[in-house]
Amino acid sequence: MDFGIAGKVALVSGGTQGIGFAAAQALLNEGVTVAIFSRSRDNVDQALAKLDAGTSKVSGFSCDLLDETSVEEMLAKVRAELGSIDIFVGSSGGPSFGKAHELSHDDLITALESNFVGLATLTNKLLPDMQKNNWGRIVYVTTSGVIQPVPNLALSNVSRSALTSFTKTLSTEVASQGITVNTVIPGRIDTPRLQEATRNEAKTHDMTYEEKLAQDWKAIPTGRYGEPEEIANAISFLCSEGASYITGIRIAVDGGLIKSV
Repeated sequence: MDFGIAGKVALVSGGTQGIGFAAAQALLNEGVTVAIFSRSRDNVDQALAKLDAGTSKVSGFSCDLLDETSVEEMLAKVRAELGSIDIFVGSSGGPSFGKAHELSHDDLITALESNFVGLATLTNKLLPDMQKNNWGRIVYVTTSGVIQPVPNLALSNVSRSALTSFTKTLSTEVASQGITVNTVIPGRIDTPRLQEATRNEAKTHDMTYEEKLAQDWKAIPTGRYGEPEEIANAISFLCSEGASYITGIRIAVDGGLIKSV
């Protein structure tokens, strides 16, 4: 299927690893010119070395999402090198583990800034490109916790719920300008963070990693963890021309994990 986005320019937050990296690769495969960024220049360079650009172009930039000056400088470089930004994929690293009743003021502020404020602010700074072209695709990566809270991940559940509300609100404001805004909800995806969480849960419940893995898989109808590429496929579709009438929604890619209707 031709997604009709070859030649578009995409900016991918968190594009150096995990789901963000997989999204960058999937968009490159569709002929999109991709820019990734991270706070760490080393992480950016390592990711660029792994990405298969094919006939497309991939660039990397260092940027601190919580530093407004850093964000503006990064956007200026992307626009100067690649042109107007047509697609934004917002993925961010997960906040620390913890229960809701244990959270401090600083814990909450840090998580909200990293998983909501930074992404929302960056979105508003790149929206003029999409509005000028009367075309745009914005896709955020959240968590199954926005529907069914994940135990011991209170900060993720709360901060990404704020981003979900922002997504729905923004989608209604820009839909008439040819811009769609959606979220993809990963279930249990086989990333280093999930492996860390599984080990922590195994230790808490006095289980081996393999025992906890088997227990987790029993709770997933497909009987396995998902792969980052499976999330990236959904992201690519939402960025396509064919998804032009899909906006303000949440798409779960979870193997049937989420219990709600």
